[in-house]
Amino acid sequence: MKSVSHSEARWALLPAHVIRCNGHMIDGGRCKREAEPGSVVCRVHGGAAPQVRKRAAERLIMSADHASQKLIEWLDDPEVPYRVWAQIARDMLERAGLGAAQLHKIVPTTEDPVLRFSRTPSATRTTGWRTRLSQPSRSE
Repeated sequence: MKSVSHSEARWALLPAHVIRCNGHMIDGGRCKREAEPGSVVCRVHGGAAPQVRKRAAERLIMSADHASQKLIEWLDDPEVPYRVWAQIARDMLERAGLGAAQLHKIVPTTEDPVLRFSRTPSATRTTGWRTRLSQPSRSE
C-alpha cells in the first residue's frame, strides 16, 4: 500500500478515522504520512514490520466485531429506514459468505451463433442494415 502524506493544513480538515503516523522526522517535526491500516505508524516508521502488521490485523478483526454489533443494533432500531436496513442485512450476509451467488451457465455448442442468428425470422430481430442493403441505392 502506498504511503499517503498530507500537509499540516490538510490534516486539520481530514476526518477522525484517518490516523496520522506517530513517528517523528529528523528535524523534530511530526511525520505527515497516514498510519498503516490498524496501526499508529506509517511504513517508514515501522509499519511494515511483521509484528506491527500482525497486531494491526488483530485490531482490524476486533473492530470488525464491534462494527457488526453496531450493525445488529441498527437492524433492531425502528428509526432506521428500510433501505438502510436492507443494505446492512445484505452486507452482513455477504461478509458471512451467505450472500446471493451469481451463477453463470456455460453450455458447449457445436452450432455457429452467427448462422443461428441468420436463420431466425426477420420479424424477431432488427434488420436496419439488411433493409438498406436490399433497397436500390439512390445513385442507380
